[in-house]
Amino acid sequence: MLPYFILILLPMAVAAVRTKGVVRIGEGPVQNKRNTEITVFFGIFLALLMLRDEACGADTTAYLRLFEQIGQKSWGSAISTTSVEPGFTALSKLIYFITKNEQLFLLVTAAITVIPLYRFYRKETELPVLTIVLFATIAPFSMYFSGIRQALAMAFVFSAWKLTREKKWIKFLLLVLVATLFHRSSFVILAIYPMYHLRITTKWLYAVVPLMLLVYIFNKPIFNVLLLLWGEDGTVESTGATTVLLLLVLFAVYAFVIADESKLEKEVLGYRNILLLAITIQCFAPVHSIAMRMNYYFLPFIPILIPKIANRSKAGMKSLVNISVIVMTLIFAAYFFLRAYTSENILRIYPYTFFWQ
Repeated sequence: MLPYFILILLPMAVAAVRTKGVVRIGEGPVQNKRNTEITVFFGIFLALLMLRDEACGADTTAYLRLFEQIGQKSWGSAISTTSVEPGFTALSKLIYFITKNEQLFLLVTAAITVIPLYRFYRKETELPVLTIVLFATIAPFSMYFSGIRQALAMAFVFSAWKLTREKKWIKFLLLVLVATLFHRSSFVILAIYPMYHLRITTKWLYAVVPLMLLVYIFNKPIFNVLLLLWGEDGTVESTGATTVLLLLVLFAVYAFVIADESKLEKEVLGYRNILLLAITIQCFAPVHSIAMRMNYYFLPFIPILIPKIANRSKAGMKSLVNISVIVMTLIFAAYFFLRAYTSENILRIYPYTFFWQ
């Protein structure tokens, strides 16, 4: 467990030294920060992904065997006969052509998945430590150790966000198409474009909240219809999906109650809209495991949103916001370690094991 303690605690220590224990919150947008804590966190995170043993991650061994099977086939045979998406097949074949080393396969795929995430977080976060602990608990942290195909597809989300912001919808569509070549569930990235450009303010809540309640109440019949369109069978989700839903709802309450609407730029409104979308999707997670996988593309935006809301709070709420940020940071850091020792460990990332152990 020591690597995970270092992963979380070392960035906190860096933040304490860099800021001398003083963090300014609620004073408006924060820009052009070095965010050393983010660099430290993702440097360690990337190293852990690169150096993990195949026993770390429920699907890691299966992916390594698949890498070997694809590599031993000809290019044509690999693309035509392998059951997984062609983008992943082509990438695996290319890596195998360069090197047959399985650890280097993990190294390359880890770099492709983490570097876009790191660059996005380093640029966008305004409270690095809070972002880090939220990412480790709310975002699909464990998925990066196990679901290599989907993690590769998730890496396209951040470029999709940039293209959405710039209204380059043709490039956006092409990017989503490429993402589906790595994991077909990534078609849900399409939702980013309309959700970003909607202006959902507190006036919308009279319609949005009842709609989400109806989705939750009738989640089974609604999802049965969606399954027909998806063409997929599945199992009931039993991995804490309801807990995540409750947390997302609490974040939404925070984002609407604390925020000064006049201070919210279009991009921050876009992040908040993504949170509402994530809540809606999470309403289906207790019913079907696929819903949680769909949400993996949107949950990484939440650790960026919450600090931005804290820095754009209503007048007179500065003390409350300061306390809330401290409390959230401590609670989610503690939750990360508590879950490591008490969770079902379905994706088998605890304890961490290096490949040489």
